[in-house]
Amino acid sequence: MERRAFGTQGLEIRDAEQRISAGAVIPYDTPTRIGGYTESFARGAFDGVEPPEVPLLVSHQHAGLPIGRTISLVDGEHALVGEWQLSQTRDADEVLQLARDQVPLGLSVGFAPVEDRWNSDRTRVVRVRARLGEVSVVGVPAYEDAKVTSVRADEGGRPPSSPRLMIARLTRR
Repeated sequence: MERRAFGTQGLEIRDAEQRISAGAVIPYDTPTRIGGYTESFARGAFDGVEPPEVPLLVSHQHAGLPIGRTISLVDGEHALVGEWQLSQTRDADEVLQLARDQVPLGLSVGFAPVEDRWNSDRTRVVRVRARLGEVSVVGVPAYEDAKVTSVRADEGGRPPSSPRLMIARLTRR
C-alpha cells in the first residue's frame, strides 16, 4: 500500500451535532514529485470505491482505531471529494479542536495502484485506476490541492485534551 498526503487548509466548524468533516482527498491532474518520479491521478482513478469500506485514520496509524467513517466519496471537477462522520474518540476530538484553532491540516491516502500510465523514460506516472485503502488526517502533506474544507462539530470551549493541542495552540500565536 502506498501513501500520499495532499494539501492543507484550516477547518471550518459548522454544526455542534453532526461532527462531519469534508475535503478534497486526491487532486486530479496535479503533478507532484514522489522520490525519483512525478505522479498525478486521473479523474475517476478511484471509481467504484465503497465509502463505508474506507476508514478515517490519524497519520496512517493502522494499528490504532479509526477516528471516523467515510460517508461519501464523489468525483468533483478537480478532485475526489470526501465526507466523514467523526466518532466521539480522543483522537477525533483532537482533530476537531485543531480545526477550531485553525491549525493547518491535510489529508493523506493509502492506496494500491491498479492501472498506471508511465512515460517512456519512467519519470512520470498517471494513476489511472487505484484501490483506496484509507484516508488519514495529517499535519504535513505533500500535495497542495487536496484539503480538508469543512468540519461541523461542537463549538464548546473545552480545554485542550492533549499536549499536541497545547503545542499547536502555542505555535499558532
